[in-house]
Amino acid sequence: LLPNGLTVISDPQDVEPPQLVDLEVVPTFIDTTTSDANVTVTFTFTDNLAGVGPQWGRTYLVARSPSGQSRTAQTRNLISGTPVDGVTQRTMFFPQYSEDGNWELRAYLEDETGNSLWISNDQLEALGLPSTIVVVRPSLDVDDTVDTGGGTVVDDTFGDRAQITLPPGAVDEPTDVAIDVFENSLDLDMPQGFAAAGSHFVNIELDPEPAFPLGPPGIDATLPLPSPQLPGTPLDLFKVDPNTGDLIPAIGVDGQPVVGAVNADTLSASFSGIASLSTVVGLLETLIGDFNDDDCVDRADYRILITDVRDGEPNDPAHDLNEDGVVNRADARTLVTLFSNPRGAACD
Repeated sequence: LLPNGLTVISDPQDVEPPQLVDLEVVPTFIDTTTSDANVTVTFTFTDNLAGVGPQWGRTYLVARSPSGQSRTAQTRNLISGTPVDGVTQRTMFFPQYSEDGNWELRAYLEDETGNSLWISNDQLEALGLPSTIVVVRPSLDVDDTVDTGGGTVVDDTFGDRAQITLPPGAVDEPTDVAIDVFENSLDLDMPQGFAAAGSHFVNIELDPEPAFPLGPPGIDATLPLPSPQLPGTPLDLFKVDPNTGDLIPAIGVDGQPVVGAVNADTLSASFSGIASLSTVVGLLETLIGDFNDDDCVDRADYRILITDVRDGEPNDPAHDLNEDGVVNRADARTLVTLFSNPRGAACD
């Protein structure tokens, strides 16, 4: 008779997959217009017995474009720790001309005995881990040229809703200016204290690039808005950090973050005194205490917070208004001071 099975005896035995402790993806914003781009992927994991690597176990990250292009970063090699409590790292390569858009991520971990764990894009997002790599390919079509006397350049597509003004002396030779408006929002994490992109993301390229940061009076810029907003609404100007892909405040010639406002046309916002440019966007601040996102802080928000207090831990960290590490009635008292209407009546 031929053998029809195999008996394996193991005590203890490993039947549990590795667990993802942390995932770093740097940068999460890349430009493949003129060159290749690399993204560094770092897994921090634990496993109960067999461990990840060096022969069969692996960590694996997949990025998929809107049309289905894919890139991967797979490795068994540790850069620190042990196979049961370690860190792996690998570079994900994006060739020039890779598709632009939001590339969704999913992760895979497998240990030496074959136990595996898939973590979907939605699960990564729910865990607060990187879930998207944003790839951009601005056209870099020159809208106009500015010389040492300065001048205003208007975008060919959006007209005066997207423009910049360089003061005299900002450049010391004729400089090509390309303004590219991304009509689809880029899937970048909002900085703490900000709710959403109020303007379109706009890439502004100066060739040759002047010596940033500029001194006073700096650059004036107008950015288009995707939908009408109330004139005078403040917008904070942010730019993409090319090293990390994070949104960071755009600093003005006075050393302070640049803040602009929506114009009378309701479809553009203007900013002045900008010291340097790249890919920029105007962000809307979060209304503190507006837990139901109705642009109003009132008794409806109070009921949400009190319900969280009564339900007990785990609490929503956004409800910790006095930032003392707990959510309790002290936060409710703080919320009352933030009511849009002092009497707590419903907002108009």
